[in-house]
Amino acid sequence: MHYKHKKRELSENMHLDDQTLHSHSEIAQLSQCVILMKLTSRKAPC
Repeated sequence: MHYKHKKRELSENMHLDDQTLHSHSEIAQLSQCVILMKLTSRKAPC
């Protein structure tokens, strides 16, 4: 019973990881944009 619960937890974590990876690429793009804004000291088209 405990093993089954662990297995479900793992698959949920893997699903979460997929979502996190997706949002991480979005965050990476945003942070690049923020760096651009700081470098050019003006608003970059994010």
